[in-house]
Amino acid sequence: MPPSGLPVKEDIIANLQTVLETIAAGSDYYTDVQRVTRYVGGPMDMTEFPCIVMTPEGTEYGPPATQGTLTSAASFRVNLGLYIRNRGASSSLGVDPDVPVELEKFIRDVRQAIIVDRTRGSKAINTFAVSDQVFAPTQDDDAYATANLLIEINYRTNWDDLNTAT
Repeated sequence: MPPSGLPVKEDIIANLQTVLETIAAGSDYYTDVQRVTRYVGGPMDMTEFPCIVMTPEGTEYGPPATQGTLTSAASFRVNLGLYIRNRGASSSLGVDPDVPVELEKFIRDVRQAIIVDRTRGSKAINTFAVSDQVFAPTQDDDAYATANLLIEINYRTNWDDLNTAT
């Protein structure tokens, strides 16, 4: 009989996507996120901006019983690619001068969203931002500006049941 449920890591990623989809301009956020998607390989045709592309980067596992119990600890990183349009109402020619500020606001909004529930629905121990990297437009005709926000999520499972968070 196959195991029931999903691996803990998949539950965490689903929670993260749901949380990021709630970013909407208002009292807590500057940005109205139009789309959040998980990168699955190959070219992507993004038409809705601002958008977030989630790319799991890798997982480091601790040996069993490192937490003083029969558990296995894991840390995995997810890269969040943040994309905004490079042109706006404030500029009819070239790069919108507000783009750097809007990109920083977007980074702040995503960081704010991930700390609302650091435990990812009680599946993780902690979630935190590791670093961000902004890619400024290099040409006046660049269609969008981007940033990468790397986050790390720590979680534990029973050493013999990878579908149950502890």
